[in-house]
Amino acid sequence: MAKLLLVEDDGSLRFIIQRCLEIDRHLVDLAETAEEAQNALNANEYDLIVMDWNLPDGSGSELCRRFRGLGGVTPVIMLTARGTKADMVEALDGGADDYVTKPFDAQELLARIRALLRRPKAVIPEKLSSGDFELDPNTLELRIGVDKVQLAPKEFALFELLMRFPNKAFTAEAILHRLWPSDTTSAADTLRTHIKNLRKKLGDSDGSIIRYTRSRGYSFSPKNHLEESI
Repeated sequence: MAKLLLVEDDGSLRFIIQRCLEIDRHLVDLAETAEEAQNALNANEYDLIVMDWNLPDGSGSELCRRFRGLGGVTPVIMLTARGTKADMVEALDGGADDYVTKPFDAQELLARIRALLRRPKAVIPEKLSSGDFELDPNTLELRIGVDKVQLAPKEFALFELLMRFPNKAFTAEAILHRLWPSDTTSAADTLRTHIKNLRKKLGDSDGSIIRYTRSRGYSFSPKNHLEESI
């Protein structure tokens, strides 16, 4: 699951793109203006940005240029009805990683997004294996030994995050920030409920697989070492 920022002022198109991204298992924050987008970029970290060129209060291309000038490295796909070669050069020179001309096919946009998301993760295997656990983000399948375990989408995203960084502790705040929309009202109680359900499905009654360490947070370990569980 990747966290994306979608910047698009056309409500109908924004809704369509958002639904396609969510079906493709991405978490989506929305912005309708350059100001809203800048505020979101100031407050959050994203895996990818999908940005319209023409916004009510400015240019997406200029916003991208400023973002790069401040050291932003998040991949950016520029959406625009402007299709000349000069426009494409301007967008790419301004820091965009890809350029999609409207109207476009939703599946093509999703394919381009997946291609960009693979770049920084090239060294991370798509299928995660550790001990008896094998997690496949492509099929949304978890196997524990020979057994297949059914996880709810948020449980899968949570376990995927922890498995990608074994023994690394994530605070509740960091997990909520990563796996829930930025404007969510979800709190630590929500996360604890998901942790409880996930532990039950993993057979982790003693909290030794998904471990909790006070002041550090939650981490994944397939080894049976209990630190402090809740």
